[in-house]
Amino acid sequence: MQRFAASLFALLLTTQFTALAWAEPILTATCNEPKGSRFDLKKGKINSSADGFSGIHPVFIIDKDKPSKLLVVWGAAKLKGIELATNAKEIDIVSATDNQITAIEVDPTGDAVLMYSLFPQSGLIYFTQHRYQLLEGGNPNSASYHSKCNFSTK
Repeated sequence: MQRFAASLFALLLTTQFTALAWAEPILTATCNEPKGSRFDLKKGKINSSADGFSGIHPVFIIDKDKPSKLLVVWGAAKLKGIELATNAKEIDIVSATDNQITAIEVDPTGDAVLMYSLFPQSGLIYFTQHRYQLLEGGNPNSASYHSKCNFSTK
């Protein structure tokens, strides 16, 4: 079973990156580790803490054939000691100017909304998430992150 799961993962990963190889990016941003803050409601009290994605270098791509979509690629992450697979998804761009490109993602469960804003001329991204976290009995939380990025355009 483990061999099957590993083979399936390898096939999916190959397919994902093969699709990327055929893409013709008009904008690519390769970013440093995102850092920021989060806010959690626990026992009726809002707690804030530093947060970030250690070891993760997200990549953002806009393809020539899909200029209204932002491809967001996260590297593998660890959650409570469990290694999570690389995550890539296309999300809708809702606003684009020379100075700022903003895209919004709604989680399929409806319990989370993420907004990404890329600032190519400043070499920066901001992103935020608002969600209802079902762990620990269910609590609203919010997080906001920033990251320096290298942008390339064609």
